[in-house]
Amino acid sequence: MKPFNLEAAKRGEPVQTKDGRKARILAFDRSGPTFPVVGLITQLNGYENMQVWDEDGRVPRKPSYLADDISYGEDLVMVPKKIELVIMENKDFPNYSSFPYVANVAGGNNPTMGWKVVGNAEIEI
Repeated sequence: MKPFNLEAAKRGEPVQTKDGRKARILAFDRSGPTFPVVGLITQLNGYENMQVWDEDGRVPRKPSYLADDISYGEDLVMVPKKIELVIMENKDFPNYSSFPYVANVAGGNNPTMGWKVVGNAEIEI
């Protein structure tokens, strides 16, 4: 999970809740001493509920006797970026029989010099 980054969110990078629901921020400058970030969380039924967060993307904590570091599902995180990898191998290079190749870089998937595609994977960063 990529931690919430207020500056990235202000630039328009997408956010979601820690439990994976879509969230969208409406304002970063709500008046008041705490919780300046205001937004909407998409619920399972498709409706949106309003929520507020602090500058770290944390929802208001429940009673003060609870530990402050408890994770809440409605806390914000950045949406991970997905990268597609193509797994290639080459029989002419036994010590380098397979390796990941980043697809769609510099115009596309360009295996050369006897390399052949043997699979692919997707990772999140």
